[in-house]
Amino acid sequence: MSCRRNFTFPFKLKNRYDYLPWLHGTLEEVSRILGQDEFNYILHYLIDGEEAAKESLPKEYSSEKISWIIHHCVQVVGALISSGISNGLRSLIRGCLSDMEKWRQMHQTGFRFRVSLFVEYICKWADQLAVNAWSGKLNLRETMKYLAANCFTNEEHYFMMFFNSPKVRSSETLQKSLIAEYFNSLGVEEINLADRVTPLFASTRLFLDALHARYRYKERCTHCWKIGHGKEHCWVKYPHLRPRPVLKRRANDQGRKCSKRQKKRKSSSPKKQTLNVDLDGSKCPLKPTFYWSTRSTRHAVKDRNLLYDFVRNRQVLKDAFGNRTISEGYGKLSGIAANGQRIVLEKVFYLKNTPANVIAANYPIAQFAVNYSVPDQALTDHKGRRLNTLESDRIALQLHSCLQVAEA
Repeated sequence: MSCRRNFTFPFKLKNRYDYLPWLHGTLEEVSRILGQDEFNYILHYLIDGEEAAKESLPKEYSSEKISWIIHHCVQVVGALISSGISNGLRSLIRGCLSDMEKWRQMHQTGFRFRVSLFVEYICKWADQLAVNAWSGKLNLRETMKYLAANCFTNEEHYFMMFFNSPKVRSSETLQKSLIAEYFNSLGVEEINLADRVTPLFASTRLFLDALHARYRYKERCTHCWKIGHGKEHCWVKYPHLRPRPVLKRRANDQGRKCSKRQKKRKSSSPKKQTLNVDLDGSKCPLKPTFYWSTRSTRHAVKDRNLLYDFVRNRQVLKDAFGNRTISEGYGKLSGIAANGQRIVLEKVFYLKNTPANVIAANYPIAQFAVNYSVPDQALTDHKGRRLNTLESDRIALQLHSCLQVAEA
């Protein structure tokens, strides 16, 4: 069909369940191709008739312009009835005088659902949107567009999710009884899709405002034809707008802060699970918290008094969180596990500025061939004996006593 420009229907209407998305897409195409005046005329004609449609047009328009708007709408509706509706729905079209009136009568009377059948309407769209989303046929934006076109209420959204579950989906009697009970409480016996078409139909944004906010429009300059800036900010046309290069600071500059680099390193920090290690002794009266790191390759503590056989060896390392830090040396950490077995951690580094004590999960207690079970949250030795105990709702590695500690 040709009317000013090529007009394309969203899809051919073959099922009564698809009427609202079909109408939504058709009216959006009318607004995009013909204009807002034709959009308002067709929408108000479907809702209240010809007189209301004429009143929706601006009063300052001349009679000639109004006749052109009506002529465009009649052309669109005529092509819509002849080629936009399948033969299976021809019975909904009544023999009226004009094509506009035929569509209005079909709109008002052809899409009514009894309460007992409305559950099929809800389940049909719940299944279709779920399948299309998982198969990749629809993205989030298109899914929200279908939800907005159907004008589902909050209760109907709930029914769509509830009836789509396998247990409830297999029980049709439960579906119909719940739907009937809900609508009977409201005093509703019949649902007409025409009642959902309001003067704001196809113009309400619903979820689309939030979705559009996530998309950034890539602006293109009309002077240099590069993406990312406009003509008024073009460096080629206006060289004085080009920012001056920033001189590199020296490596030993104390004021230099690499906040972005640090954030990037923190994003690669190891996955950790909190284990409380109880260290009872004269030199360690506190109960420091250790983090069980699944990616760390070194044990680390921030309190030197927890170590013995300390070796001074100053070197620059990366802690478990990816930050560069200075190690003053390393030592050993020893204790008794929950089953009475002695635990020795070899070569535990002393990192004064580390944010937490870390036990490397790669070889935490290699001397005893310790295994770690994630589902059971259990540390076991080579004989299957559990080394950690449950304390309230947290997993704790119990080191009941420090056998040796370093001198202060």
